Amino acid sequence: WFVCLCVFRRMVWNFDRTASEALIASIAGADALADEVFVELLNHVMTIMTSTQEVEQIMETITTFAEANGVPLETMNTAFRGWLTFMRAIQRSSLSPKAAFQDLTAMGFSKGKAKYVVNQLKENAAALSRNQIGRSFTINQVVDMEWKFGVTAGSSELQQNISSFLQLKLTLQKGSETEVKFMELTLEQFYSFLKEMELAKSTLESMT
Repeated sequence: WFVCLCVFRRMVWNFDRTASEALIASIAGADALADEVFVELLNHVMTIMTSTQEVEQIMETITTFAEANGVPLETMNTAFRGWLTFMRAIQRSSLSPKAAFQDLTAMGFSKGKAKYVVNQLKENAAALSRNQIGRSFTINQVVDMEWKFGVTAGSSELQQNISSFLQLKLTLQKGSETEVKFMELTLEQFYSFLKEMELAKSTLESMT
């Protein structure tokens, strides 16, 4: 298994400007993993982020993975916490794939593994956004919601890169205070989320 002894010069990371050296080390250590083990680790992290697993299920997953790879459970817990923190920070800040790639390579990751992480974020974008919004609705009362559509466009030579997106602004009630959260979805992600919300609404209405 890996133990990261890297010393990172003080720098500002795209995903979290105040990230500690301990957090960076817990993320960066995974670069020493064999490719197939790294892929399995990231798959487990993605599953946790896109599902509604209970704490007991998550701990069972981590324990089983640690035993299968002959890793001390404490070391594995640190790795999972680091990667979950990293991926959630990327999602929360709507960090671009390019910025995430820059952070990973700055940590010492090979370009191959950095590209794999970025591709996984792209492929699971809809499920990640759906789960994040779902958690916000479940944990907090939504008191206001605003949205606006936007279009990104390249130069005249890159018209094929034109794409549309939706920005969501949620005002959440947390106890006696309110908190504003911003999220950005592609139109495909938004329509997928809307379809599931309509299905959930129909299910609830049929039960009343």
